[in-house]
Amino acid sequence: MACRTRRPIKKCLPHQWEVDKILHLLKTPQFSNNKTISLPALLLKTLFLAGLASGSRVSEIAAWRQDTDHYNFLSPDKGVSLSTTEGFRFKSERLLKINPIIFISSLGKDARLLKLCPVKALSAWISRTAQWENLQNFLWFNAASKKPANIRMLALRFKQLIQLAYQDKAQANFHQLRKVATYLAFNKGVSLPQICSRANWGGEGTVSL
Repeated sequence: MACRTRRPIKKCLPHQWEVDKILHLLKTPQFSNNKTISLPALLLKTLFLAGLASGSRVSEIAAWRQDTDHYNFLSPDKGVSLSTTEGFRFKSERLLKINPIIFISSLGKDARLLKLCPVKALSAWISRTAQWENLQNFLWFNAASKKPANIRMLALRFKQLIQLAYQDKAQANFHQLRKVATYLAFNKGVSLPQICSRANWGGEGTVSL
């Protein structure tokens, strides 16, 4: 009789960080001014805000491109639309016919919100890295080497931001940010079908709240 082994069940532990604490950090002088803060700091800030606003997986965010076919900056007061490079395979690809367009809304002109606007952070990041060699229209870079950033590096930068906020080795992974974004959307009245469509969840049964 053949024996079949199964992967051990992983416990889904609650994340050890609070989104309000991270947002508070992003409003401090170290992160607040998109034009003058260091590029490593701007990367951490932009990555977190874009992930929170989109609810996308880190693999999807890493596949965003900044050419006119994949990045459309509507206006500072409206938002930006983004999509992944051709050939990118989504985790829920069997449900997708074309790569979805992700729209991130601007937080408008409210001065109290400008420091946390994902659209303004994205615009500043692209502007400040515009002169770097980029034949394949990558959106994300290693701020030190000016080389394109891969999934692993982006995941590490997210973890770095969490640890900066808590000044310790707090456990964090990017999927937790996706869960937080999903919860916040649901809490604001966004329906499960809309969440599944927007964040490319495989189905309502797989949504983490």
